[in-house]
Amino acid sequence: MLKRTGTHGYTRSIRPSVHALISVLALTGLVACSDDTDPDAPKTEGVLEVDTGQCLLVDEALGAEVSKLPVIECDKPHSHEIFATVENTTEVYPGLTALETFAERECYGDFEGFVGISPFDSSLFITWMVPSLDGWNDEDDRTVLCILGRKDGGQLQTTAKGLDV
Repeated sequence: MLKRTGTHGYTRSIRPSVHALISVLALTGLVACSDDTDPDAPKTEGVLEVDTGQCLLVDEALGAEVSKLPVIECDKPHSHEIFATVENTTEVYPGLTALETFAERECYGDFEGFVGISPFDSSLFITWMVPSLDGWNDEDDRTVLCILGRKDGGQLQTTAKGLDV
């Protein structure tokens, strides 16, 4: 299970298919996160700072726990896009299994409104990131990030919003 760490050392879980895609991207030699002077390179943003409509370019460097994500403009080649953010209103941390179930239901429900086609007819896959217990308690993080990518492991060339693919 991949996790992300927040600004104060908590983790946020990522659905395992993201890890599988990261391995595919690594094998194909795709580049990712850099904050150097290259204007076409992704910039790192904290996991609590990303939002709907932002695109990501990930590689094998995205480990089991992350505090930052490689964000890139959607008009540049990218591996993933955040297509929705959903707030869980449960007061007490419901546990990873319940959050995964919540994320699956909400992300699949929001997909068609963003992409324009049913997720079951799409050439894109859906994955998500959910808050960890520490993030929930220490950062008041209740946000699920709904993320899409290409099923074939290739890169997207533009936003998937309204793409009907």
